[in-house]
Amino acid sequence: MKFASLMCSSALVLFYSLSALAETSSSQYPHRSSYPDVAIMSTEQLTQERAKVEVIDVRSKFEF
Repeated sequence: MKFASLMCSSALVLFYSLSALAETSSSQYPHRSSYPDVAIMSTEQLTQERAKVEVIDVRSKFEF
């Protein structure tokens, strides 16, 4: 009984952790679903490839 209870608790913690991670990811990149084929680039990659890429600012006037 203790083992089943522990497994159930562990599963719930894992589920809620993954849910929170998914929510954080979508809030960190709010327009990500509009561009599923475009890779996320780190700032280091952007610095190295800045002559090859075009940066489009999608922030609202409020955010800018």
